[in-house]
Amino acid sequence: MFKRRFIEDLRPGERLADFFVASDKELARTQNGKAFLRLHLSDRTGRLPAVAWDDAESLWKSFDDGSVVKVETELGTYRGQEQFTVFRLRRATPEEIEEEAYLPSSRRPLGEMEAELQEVVSGVRDPWLQALLARFFSPGSEGLRRYVRHTAATGVHHAYVGGLLEHVLEMVRIARTLCSLHPEYVNEDLVVAAVLLHDVGKLEEYAMDGMAFRQTDLGRLYGHLYQGARWVEQEAAAIDGFPEPLAQELIHCILSHHGLQEHGAVVVPQTLNAQVLHYADLVSARLNQFRQLIEGKGRQATLETWSEFDRFLGVRAFRGFLEPPAGAQHSPEGSPDALPGAGPEAMGATGR
Repeated sequence: MFKRRFIEDLRPGERLADFFVASDKELARTQNGKAFLRLHLSDRTGRLPAVAWDDAESLWKSFDDGSVVKVETELGTYRGQEQFTVFRLRRATPEEIEEEAYLPSSRRPLGEMEAELQEVVSGVRDPWLQALLARFFSPGSEGLRRYVRHTAATGVHHAYVGGLLEHVLEMVRIARTLCSLHPEYVNEDLVVAAVLLHDVGKLEEYAMDGMAFRQTDLGRLYGHLYQGARWVEQEAAAIDGFPEPLAQELIHCILSHHGLQEHGAVVVPQTLNAQVLHYADLVSARLNQFRQLIEGKGRQATLETWSEFDRFLGVRAFRGFLEPPAGAQHSPEGSPDALPGAGPEAMGATGR
């Protein structure tokens, strides 16, 4: 293997020359007007921001987003977060690129998850919803193939091959439990269909670009809530006799599943079915984020009592109850978890 070191095993202060996927490149300027390059470097074990201070314009031109590059770099920290400083960069040759080194994937086998998905689809009893789901989840269809391999995001939660399907299957389990609490007011078939379709717009919002998922132009312009709702509206209209109220509530569930408009929802959830979808989505996303925070980067990270600070969640994860604290590290005084303005509400987004 050409690649020798992985992000999960690196520590601040290490200098190395190795291969990574370069993405999200952006040419920016300091307050003094000097150009510098912002980007992300990733492999199958993690993804970190990076900057290059010298020769920024020539470096920016030397690679495309999603390219595998060889970089000479040093890992440091900036505002409490790990960050690479890039000194040299070149595009990798085709012979140097090994896909398995760069694409993170779900821990669950894709075939196993696809089989579970088909069981969930076949368990929906409402004939109208069955007909709608069959238009997307038919075995062997191109839409299903993409759905099984797709990411749920480019970062934050379930950001890996198979992440979307893993997220959806978690949500099905959560949603069914919530439905059982108020069966007289909840339509479980509708909720399950909404879970399966709530992020279908992400197939258009994100695309594979080289070795990385990126947000498409229409993803930026429309977002996945609108694109998913539009698909449901069009496909339901193509089914002769599809009940209009059923289509309307399903579309409402999709448009509102982020919960709050400041978190990206088009409207807030205004039915109990929509509320169930929203909270199933939120719980699956947040637990996945927190698991990633617990696991940290590499084997050594999990031996530390406290994780790194996560600015999105606004916390450090405490691992002391998971295993005997070896080399325990306490939060330093004045750490950012004590500062106001941290956490998802202050960041003004859900990452979903």
